[in-house]
Amino acid sequence: MIQLSTLILAAGRSHRFNGNKLLTRMPDGQLMVLRIIAQCAAVTENIMVVTGAHHKQLSRHLPDNVNIIYNPDWHEGMSGSIATGVQQIHQCYPTTTHILIMLGDLPAVTAPSLEVLKEVAELEPEKMVASYWNGKCTAPAIFPGQYWPHLRQLQGDNGAGRLLNNGLYQQPPQTFPVPHPEAALDIDTTEALKKLAQRL
Repeated sequence: MIQLSTLILAAGRSHRFNGNKLLTRMPDGQLMVLRIIAQCAAVTENIMVVTGAHHKQLSRHLPDNVNIIYNPDWHEGMSGSIATGVQQIHQCYPTTTHILIMLGDLPAVTAPSLEVLKEVAELEPEKMVASYWNGKCTAPAIFPGQYWPHLRQLQGDNGAGRLLNNGLYQQPPQTFPVPHPEAALDIDTTEALKKLAQRL
């Protein structure tokens, strides 16, 4: 059995949303970030949230069952938050063998859809397991320990997408793609939130 911890990336400024989208209320009244945490908590006990631009606001709303890490270099892009989070998970949860990287603005992702990723990771523990939609591999994705050094070396705002997609086309493949259409619904604008409300 793998030991899975979750890293939720919540450091961005949300400039296209014109506000802190992670504290936006969903159609059921729940804050977006709390919805994300609840879904992740159903598949893993250890949850770390990396904050940045809206650290003070988010910290006031996050539950006690998550570990909050502030990334002072959040403005340099997503890769810094990943590197910070991976290092802290390694220190705080030393028995962790795999890390689930989750974005804070994917409220359509559910515990059952995340459970599928976890089940695949248990069957293929040496491979990266990626959400797959529209021909590409994205987060949420699960990374075994041998890929953590690669995550720490990421640069810019590209996240781990390149690592996942490169792994898909290696021989033998190092990435296992799992169809996950819910991962395509990221909330970058208020219009995107309205569309999501129609689906939930």
